Amino acid sequence: MNSIPLTVSIESAGNIIGVSRTMIYALINAKRITAVKVNRRTLVTMESLRALVDSG
Repeated sequence: MNSIPLTVSIESAGNIIGVSRTMIYALINAKRITAVKVNRRTLVTMESLRALVDSG
């Protein structure tokens, strides 16, 4: 079974949508994508990445 993760790292998020880590942080700061802190790691929700891509 190929499961899709609920969250991905900043680097993985950038690779998924084809932008840099800096752009991912800018999108988080602009509230265009959702990030959560787990311990010291910042993770981006796949749901917010899908919504961003779907919105064009």
